[in-house]
Amino acid sequence: MQHFQGKTYIQNAYQNKDLQLLTADSLFFILVDSAFTGLKENSVFKNIQNPKRNQFVFSSALNNEIISGNYFFDNDKNRAEIKFFDNGKIAGLGEFTNYEICFSGDCATEVLDSINLISLVLKNGSFEYYGFKKDWNKVDFYKLSPPIADIKGERKITDLAFTLYKSK
Repeated sequence: MQHFQGKTYIQNAYQNKDLQLLTADSLFFILVDSAFTGLKENSVFKNIQNPKRNQFVFSSALNNEIISGNYFFDNDKNRAEIKFFDNGKIAGLGEFTNYEICFSGDCATEVLDSINLISLVLKNGSFEYYGFKKDWNKVDFYKLSPPIADIKGERKITDLAFTLYKSK
């Protein structure tokens, strides 16, 4: 890396071209990469801290951005709340106590279809995979086909298992 007039450059980062890294403060930085990615905007990275330990916890930040919040089943007249917490805990979703959004590892190859994957953990410690699609006011959870013996992954999305609606 080379520093020049308050800017940082990653030399020869892409096809013998330098990549500019703007570090305005410690809360975020901008990677001037739109020419490289072909996107209209540059990549912005936020520094997220865990307030209890003052350290970054990726899974909590991911949960917060993707699914944390209060939900309910549409057909529930009492609108009993289902809560997904940043720390991966669940309250109010039957036998499920925890969840984990798949972002890498073996689970990333579990499904053939292009869909987000989440594991919902039961009270007894076992878990079930679901595909999920999030809209602005709801999350649809989809069943997966059964595992194929002696084959890792290659499961398909089958039916809609349930839908949760975001509480306002």
